[in-house]
Amino acid sequence: MDKAGNTAGVYARRHDDLFRQDYPDWFKPYADLEQGATAIVSYSSILIEGLAQTEEYAAAVFRAGHPTETEDEIRARVELRVQRQQILNRTSPPRLWMIVTESVLRMGVGGAEVMRGQLEHLAKLSERPNVTLQIHRARDGAPPTHLPFILLTVDGHQVAYSESWVGGGSVDRSTEAIAKTAEVCDHLRMTAASAQDSLDLLRSLAQQQGADE
Repeated sequence: MDKAGNTAGVYARRHDDLFRQDYPDWFKPYADLEQGATAIVSYSSILIEGLAQTEEYAAAVFRAGHPTETEDEIRARVELRVQRQQILNRTSPPRLWMIVTESVLRMGVGGAEVMRGQLEHLAKLSERPNVTLQIHRARDGAPPTHLPFILLTVDGHQVAYSESWVGGGSVDRSTEAIAKTAEVCDHLRMTAASAQDSLDLLRSLAQQQGADE
């Protein structure tokens, strides 16, 4: 279709425009960068990374964060998150490296059934060739930071991203911020459990969720 009038390209751009319109203004710069990223490193110390959330987990998160919204509004937020996740299903998906604290995986978001499904989803996701997941276990000691962040690689350049608890996000391209974030990433990778040990722990935690019901 592109060769006959570039209609596919036009459609894709319109889809992207509509995709971005539903985001708050503060998140749009990051959403654009994420769509073009070739590598994504995320550190999750509060909640599981959005790209790796199940629909049920995401809905529970949104209900907690937006208690006055209707179920239709919550569903719209979940659908938008699912759209974001499609970058992982591309022919050439980005390299995703997730580092998650054990406490996040033990948090009862949505109840035992939702958490079991989320942990099983993470386990399956981590088996993909482009995905690495490491767990910073409780016994690994204090992490170098308790603040979640994301480090993107876009067009060969790195970009750091973080959010504020009062709302809003910050995209930082400064050399100082990138160097500090990369240093913390390296420290977390060295102190967290290996990918295989993390997968084993994920499966164990999922079984525990089932046993707790």
